[in-house]
Amino acid sequence: MPIIIILVVIGGGIALIYNTIISKSNNVMNAYSNIDVLLKRRYDIVPNLIETIKGYNHYESSTLESLTQMRTAAMNGSPMDLATKSSNEQKLSAGLHSILAVAENYPDLKSSTQFRELQGQLSKLEEDIQSSRQSYNTAVREYNITIQKFPANMLVPFFGFKLAEYFGAESVERENVKVSF
Repeated sequence: MPIIIILVVIGGGIALIYNTIISKSNNVMNAYSNIDVLLKRRYDIVPNLIETIKGYNHYESSTLESLTQMRTAAMNGSPMDLATKSSNEQKLSAGLHSILAVAENYPDLKSSTQFRELQGQLSKLEEDIQSSRQSYNTAVREYNITIQKFPANMLVPFFGFKLAEYFGAESVERENVKVSF
């Protein structure tokens, strides 16, 4: 009889650990999905911003083409390759910040209602993306801590859980925006 009780307690402990890890893993996936939704909204704004800027002949077409290529690279990156996706997103962010910084020097463009609306939407989206990245990284930290702590770390190899990657700031984002047209 005592062996049955011990087995039930051990089984219950394993089930509790497994369910905790699953819950935290789902929190990580949910937080990543939230980032993905915001990034898709940003992808939709970029072509509108480029078309608005094209209306003002002060910009070099190569700069706008470069921004389009950055958007395409970010959109086409594998969601499973977080390092590459993060890098592509950081480059796109830097390109957008550069374009918006240069736009400040063109009063006609800056006063355009459509440009101001797009700039406002993009600014809000960038804030939301940063907030979502923080939430994602918090979920990753909690998940990683859970699977590294004893006794969960003893069970992790049997269930195939792996450490999750953080959505980090690449060196591109840490640098000052370079404005050169």
